[in-house]
Amino acid sequence: MKFIVTNRGIVVLLAVAVSLLAGCFSPWKGDTGTVTLYLGNEGLLPRLSGTWPPDTDTKSRLEHTVVFSSDGRNITLSIPIGQTFIRTELLPGYWEIALDAFLYGEHYAKGSAGADIEAGKPKHVTIVMQQVEMDCIPIWNLDQLMAIGDELDKKYKLVNDIITTPLTVPIGSENNAFTGTLDGNWKTIDFDMKDPLPKHAGLFAKIGPGGVVKNLRLTGSIVETSGSANDKYAGAVAGENNGKISNVASSVRINIGTNIMPGSIGGMAGINNENGEIRNCFGSGLVSAVNGYDAGGIAGQNQGLILNCYSTGDITSINGSGGGIVGRALNGSILYCWSDGVINSNAVGGIAGYGIGQINHCVAMNSRFVCSINTTGRIWGVNTESMAAGIVNYGRNNINLIIPIEWVNSPSGKDGESFEMADANGEGWWKETVGWDSVWGGNSEERPWVWNSLNSRPKLWYE
Repeated sequence: MKFIVTNRGIVVLLAVAVSLLAGCFSPWKGDTGTVTLYLGNEGLLPRLSGTWPPDTDTKSRLEHTVVFSSDGRNITLSIPIGQTFIRTELLPGYWEIALDAFLYGEHYAKGSAGADIEAGKPKHVTIVMQQVEMDCIPIWNLDQLMAIGDELDKKYKLVNDIITTPLTVPIGSENNAFTGTLDGNWKTIDFDMKDPLPKHAGLFAKIGPGGVVKNLRLTGSIVETSGSANDKYAGAVAGENNGKISNVASSVRINIGTNIMPGSIGGMAGINNENGEIRNCFGSGLVSAVNGYDAGGIAGQNQGLILNCYSTGDITSINGSGGGIVGRALNGSILYCWSDGVINSNAVGGIAGYGIGQINHCVAMNSRFVCSINTTGRIWGVNTESMAAGIVNYGRNNINLIIPIEWVNSPSGKDGESFEMADANGEGWWKETVGWDSVWGGNSEERPWVWNSLNSRPKLWYE
């Protein structure tokens, strides 16, 4: 910062040069510090010094706004990250100076002071800064991401990809659920979770009521091969979801190899419980398990709401239930979803391996089923209850099968209404025949679907 003295008063030139340094952001707990503004002669170096903020890494990322006020006159100067020069003149007299700091667009701290400006006389002005309650806490490295586990009820925003150092353990635990909000800000988090996995595995072990994870991309793998006597609940976002997951794209590969006890794994969540919501998400990673696991492209088990989702990864669940969207549907609703990929399991369905609850306006485009003849359906494989009236689902006519199966064409049945792939190659079929007109448009979370002309499939608006 540079302040130039003239015979009329002080001309202010503001300059900020920033170098990004490694470090860990420690949210300020309402502490105070001081900033010294040097109002000096032309040619002197700019100076912004003091005990605030407490860590160098945060200091290097701040933007500032300075407001000078005197007798109804207001002069506002912005000091962005990077380097810029802004010139203004302060006439002699008493000026109130208000300084606000912003960290990645979030109001971080504020302070104020008064100064008598005299022509030709340099001056130091000390401002006491007080951190404000931030609407959300910025996260820009792995250490900060893992520190969410210390305050699981706060709001967070990802401001960098976290891929150089991948995530190796979940945030929180089975008994410490995330109840805050993580806005991924369309950044990417990479996984490398290996043996031994905890009972609940994923970005979060468990998302509790009120917890929200949104606007995020996930890559990497969650793999256990050595086996244990514990059941596992694994998903890229959470082992168990009781909150809301939205606008998440995952290519995370999930493979639970030799566990003794059954469990549930899914592209987004191992279990989506009664109050859980998963909407506007897609998974493209392989989901694989043995020994009676429920495995699904979006959730292993569902008792809540899955809306506007799709999966293209292969699903394997030896001696369990495997489905393109969920392995086992235990009530709840699966609406406006589609799947494509090979499914290998005892109970196989393009949408749900085992289906109870509402499955509606869904399309199974899967190329191949590896399954038992009595527990296979294009929409769901096994169902012990009657489905509700008004169900409209569609299943691909020429799914490749190990054992020949004669499909029973019925929009509300386990096989759905038959369709040829050529029928589905235009968006009109999806909007009019399948009934997606109310969720089509790509202009909001309520209308997330748009047409992908490259592969003749619907896709989500943020892809």
